Amino acid sequence: MQKGSLIEDCISITPDYNLDYGRMRKMGIHIEYHIEAEDHILVTVSNNEPQRIETEDVETSVAWRRYFLCPECNKHSHKLYLLPNGKEFKCRSCHALRYTLTTINKNTPHGRMLYSMTRMDKLSKAREKMGTILYNGKYTKKFETFLRQCERAGYTKATEDANGLMTSLKEFQKMNV
Repeated sequence: MQKGSLIEDCISITPDYNLDYGRMRKMGIHIEYHIEAEDHILVTVSNNEPQRIETEDVETSVAWRRYFLCPECNKHSHKLYLLPNGKEFKCRSCHALRYTLTTINKNTPHGRMLYSMTRMDKLSKAREKMGTILYNGKYTKKFETFLRQCERAGYTKATEDANGLMTSLKEFQKMNV
């Protein structure tokens, strides 16, 4: 196990069976999964032995949510990760994964600058992948989350522009009613 690997370097799978196929191609691996039953799936990484991953539906206050049970520690996890050159999916704590932003010392001037630039890069990549930001005259939940993250990171220009756009849209809608 590679201690201290970064989440951004790994491939993740969710109970919705979302895989990052672009990253998989870059890493030169092939992953297949088969839904065997409602309580588990089989995942094969390249030509290795299939890995059985248990799933469990848990009732939350709003609805039911499906979780994986980590094959190593048996804890509920919404995402399981595969290390670069790895063979098994495990949870974040079993792989000892960290986020890039947590590795930066923000107590130094250079660290603050690097943190800010890394944060800006992550936000711009998230916005690039987002696609549609409006639905039925309102911002999508994904875009609203993005705006909150921009606000928290101190990028008020993005939120000011979004607020200005929404104000303009509402005025336009009033004129056409």
